[in-house]
Amino acid sequence: CWMKPYDAPWVTDFDYIRSYQEGGLEGLDAYGTYSAVLGTWEYGVEDFVHTEFAGDVETVVEPLAGTAEFSYQGHFRHPQMTYVMFDLDPDAKKLVEGRRWLEGTERAFLLGNALGEDVWIDVRKASKGKSLAYIGKQSQNFFDAKDLFRILQWGTKYADHLVLEVSEPYVVEDEPTID
Repeated sequence: CWMKPYDAPWVTDFDYIRSYQEGGLEGLDAYGTYSAVLGTWEYGVEDFVHTEFAGDVETVVEPLAGTAEFSYQGHFRHPQMTYVMFDLDPDAKKLVEGRRWLEGTERAFLLGNALGEDVWIDVRKASKGKSLAYIGKQSQNFFDAKDLFRILQWGTKYADHLVLEVSEPYVVEDEPTID
């Protein structure tokens, strides 16, 4: 299961099946599986940097960046930007820092909780110029309303632009019924 990341000059191995075949569920690499299966995105850096909304952005901020797909894919077309990513998990930091980035891309991966102000202060310090914070729907869909409010509070205070991707709403009546 080989896949070339969008605009990457090299091929990346996203094979998570082999590790499952060899070690069962215990053998799966959680982040590798996420990247191969769930790590898809509807929007990329490209969708924002050429708009009136965020055309002046110099720094991309990715909170809850377990695999940092948004930043990683974005840097191929925009290596001149600064990328600041953060997550609670030190394994996520090792994974993202171990990826093949284009030479010269300025980036930082911070360890911190998106619900706390301290990491957002550090994000602001690491940013250059105006910043765009992007939180994908797969990253935030387990938070309750109070947690989302805190993320919005800190994100809007310490980033110049904040995008919180949400799942497309639908009316409950639109769901098929099961008899």
